Amino acid sequence: MVMLTDFAGRPWFTESNGEPYAPSREIRQPAIEKAALRAAETATETFSGVGLGGVQYKSGKVLSDVRIDVAVRGGLVFAVVTALPRDVRVEAGISEWHVECLAGCGCTFTQEESPGQCDVCREPKCPSCRGCECALNQQEFCSKCFMLLPKARKGQAFCEICE
Repeated sequence: MVMLTDFAGRPWFTESNGEPYAPSREIRQPAIEKAALRAAETATETFSGVGLGGVQYKSGKVLSDVRIDVAVRGGLVFAVVTALPRDVRVEAGISEWHVECLAGCGCTFTQEESPGQCDVCREPKCPSCRGCECALNQQEFCSKCFMLLPKARKGQAFCEICE
């Protein structure tokens, strides 16, 4: 995957031809920010690293088994993100991904900790509250800023700020 971001890890461009898949441009990438800061400290303005936090996705998933190579030029960050081979993941003790509970309990868990997949959305259930992405699908978001709408505004398109 290739990305063009600013120093805060906000993507301007993302493209991929397989895993890791390109994340939404709406999601800030703290791992790219960390790599960019380290690159800015070097004479060549480049950095390569593993274990910086991984690629974050809109669903809450984080793909942590990646290598990130960045070059900083003209205030922009050029990043190449590649998935680690399976044997390197196991040797390093890196889980393929971890998920923040989408039902809202705040629990973060790995695939191994999940009690199983939901029969409806096929996403892993939270080991703490047994919730899944179905709870997220029942929530409504502002059509302009994508913030979660309060229950009092259910059925409306915009939050109070965006009206």
